[in-house]
Amino acid sequence: MILLFGLGNTSRADKIIHNGVTYELYGYPLQFNSRFTGWKIKPIFGEDANDKVFAAFDAVPYNCTWIVQNNHLYLQSIRGKNAAVDLQAIFSENFDNGLVLADWIDTILYAPYGKMLCSWGVSLFESTFEYELAFKISKGEVLSVEKCDNTKTKPLKDDRHLQVLIQNNINWENLPKSDSIKRKVYVQVLSADSLGKIDSVRIVKGVNTSYDREAIRVVKSIPDWPVIYRHGKVFSLWTHPINFGKRDKN
Repeated sequence: MILLFGLGNTSRADKIIHNGVTYELYGYPLQFNSRFTGWKIKPIFGEDANDKVFAAFDAVPYNCTWIVQNNHLYLQSIRGKNAAVDLQAIFSENFDNGLVLADWIDTILYAPYGKMLCSWGVSLFESTFEYELAFKISKGEVLSVEKCDNTKTKPLKDDRHLQVLIQNNINWENLPKSDSIKRKVYVQVLSADSLGKIDSVRIVKGVNTSYDREAIRVVKSIPDWPVIYRHGKVFSLWTHPINFGKRDKN
């Protein structure tokens, strides 16, 4: 069974096989190996495979397939731009029976699956799916595989509706009556609960105490703020402008 999403640049995403199912990965585990930096990878992936290109997730010049067997993570294959890479020639000390023990991996790898709930870009890395598998790995040993639930995600459905809510919630009595200049305060949402109720915010770019305080009050009054989950936790930090136009004299 293969769970591949085909979103934008996801054809560049690494794959991981677990219990016979193939998932795509957030991230590139090969980058944790020090030998795959700078000039060392040029003979394998070409002269344009410099540090800058190698670090850009949408321009990585290879694809890897990983597999979990006997509670360990193995590198199964690498494909460069034109052909597969000879794993035995590169990983002779870790190569056995066609696989490479990934003993340089000491992190958590996440593999999304299920329905895509929202996307804010063109790649897999800029998307949230219903669930993720979290592979906790220490020196190649898979210590645990846990399921992360992102189904509480509430994407922004209609930005115009949000703007109307913001404008309707401005209390002009809290602002200087003599001020007729258009103002704008940028507020960043730091956290929200699973219902979209905002817990914490901060002013990114303010005007003065009166406008900043009113902007915070307005943002916190929005009952249905978008909430994005990743790795089973609230992920997004929304920054939104609060526009204070001319006062309604009616």
